[in-house]
Amino acid sequence: CILSTPERPANLACPSRSLAATCDKYNSALNPDGSRVAMFEDCYEMCKPSFCCIHDSKSVEYSPSCSSEPNCPLYFPCYIIWWKLHDTIGPANFLRVSQREPFYETVDFNYILTDLNLDIPFFQQLFGHHFDQEIDGDGNEPTNELLEDPANW
Repeated sequence: CILSTPERPANLACPSRSLAATCDKYNSALNPDGSRVAMFEDCYEMCKPSFCCIHDSKSVEYSPSCSSEPNCPLYFPCYIIWWKLHDTIGPANFLRVSQREPFYETVDFNYILTDLNLDIPFFQQLFGHHFDQEIDGDGNEPTNELLEDPANW
């Protein structure tokens, strides 16, 4: 892990040491309280800071890419979250997060919706990275209408 220093700044922090175990959907290990170690919501929370690693948006402010960050490769277990958040029925905003597997059994769609409303930087990353033009905050944010327009697919 690359720790940030004045000589070599790292804007993306080191991931948790438990990231791989938490995001491994085949990990059936249990915590002392009987809950699974590997759970979607825990993995999602650990991975959100690294979403900027997986795209090459030209946006500088709204949804900037951080794919050249030295710590990005350490977040490779997050692919399962990024894949699931792009598992849509049509446009990007038609998320489909439920799945009949133990890793996903506690996923509550309302949890994701609430989080997207509260964590504006992550919302901007998730939906804004699809657009190369700079989104300026003057009504150019990705709305449902913009995402659902077939011209933007």
